[in-house]
Amino acid sequence: MTSRRWFWVAVAIQILVLFGLIGSHLYTVSTGVHVKLKTESMGEYDTVQGQTIQVNYEIARIDPAKVPVQGNPSKRGETVWVTLATGADGFAEAVAVNTKRTPVQAGQVAIKGTVQWVNTSPPEPVAPPPEKTPPPVTPDQPEYKPIPIGQIQISYGIERIVLPDNQVDTSPRPMADLTAEIAVDRFGRAALTRVYVNGQEILWR
Repeated sequence: MTSRRWFWVAVAIQILVLFGLIGSHLYTVSTGVHVKLKTESMGEYDTVQGQTIQVNYEIARIDPAKVPVQGNPSKRGETVWVTLATGADGFAEAVAVNTKRTPVQAGQVAIKGTVQWVNTSPPEPVAPPPEKTPPPVTPDQPEYKPIPIGQIQISYGIERIVLPDNQVDTSPRPMADLTAEIAVDRFGRAALTRVYVNGQEILWR
């Protein structure tokens, strides 16, 4: 096969992969269960695509002391299933984690995630010297919270939000109240559907 044919074969494969990703996303959005998520933190950086927001959702941090964990996930890259249930405030929260997919109850949905890390070290005590008073926590300086031993950090493939160039001025600041709506299909795949900053929906891509 000539080099030109190899080139067109490579192009065709890339097109098929692209359409496959688009089709998968549309399937998840159109057939999935829609839930709302809270965020804990975010970071901003610029890319060739525009301004990017890296979001850390509350359901990404699993404390085994509060959420039952089955199967003992301990390795980076390990697949886990997180059961979500909508709380009294209307936002989804993690109620169970398992290394295997298990049936969920009515009103719940299982989202598939990937383990990023597991904290195996006990938190170091943080105490000010006796003669000094710790400075007050300001809105721009969130209170430090030690990472509980055994905490699992999970990613769901929905942590990156790209803002169009004409939306940069309205981008969320690090301490803004950012929430998101996602869809979770029957395979556990998640897709972003809406993004809100301080209660106002913003454009994204």
